Amino acid sequence: MLVGDQIIIQQHEDWFMVAATIALGVIALVVPWFSELVKRTFFGPKLVAVFREGNPYNHKTHTADPIVPLYYFRFGVKNEGSGSAENVEVEVESVKKTDASKRFNSVTTWAPAGLKWSARPDERVTILPGQTAIADFFRVAQRPRQPDSSVLRVEVQRELFAQSPELAPADYELVLAIYCSNAAPVRYTVKLSFAGVWHEQEQEMFAACVVTPERRDTTAITIAGIVLKTLKAG
Repeated sequence: MLVGDQIIIQQHEDWFMVAATIALGVIALVVPWFSELVKRTFFGPKLVAVFREGNPYNHKTHTADPIVPLYYFRFGVKNEGSGSAENVEVEVESVKKTDASKRFNSVTTWAPAGLKWSARPDERVTILPGQTAIADFFRVAQRPRQPDSSVLRVEVQRELFAQSPELAPADYELVLAIYCSNAAPVRYTVKLSFAGVWHEQEQEMFAACVVTPERRDTTAITIAGIVLKTLKAG
């Protein structure tokens, strides 16, 4: 009986070693993942888009040579977290345009395009806690020899051969995505209503070019024709 008992004990020890090895392997995989999750959740960056009126966000200016009046529309990317946001970039992922029946249809020729950072030459930037980086969204310029009309150009980093950055007068839905290497992406659906007209006064121009960003939190406010509306999470 002693030999049999020794065999049973050895089998139990073998199973224990197997179970211990598996448990240690699971712990080795789970602990770093959980540590990174805690780090990102409580100590990582939190990026939000900021849409406001006035310089440096939305304001009237002009080109240098030749002098052409235009309006710049920008937005901020603010880091409300406690950690730095690394390699941050913003792109227009997709575009939808209304047809004659006022229904939104995807612009199939649009490929995701990165936007420029205002006064920053880099494609990707680091945003420190509490800091806001300004991104160029689009500009509306007065058409040469057509003083009452305007043209809208999305401020993409690179223009593609088969994709014009100009948008004709219409209602649009654009998906803005904010990416960084150490946090999950943040997306906004921006409704853009562009009448294609030109006004010298800022208030009249903002009323003819309305930007409505939507995200699944916070509340809605309106600033001089620029409507900031958000949707509650559901």
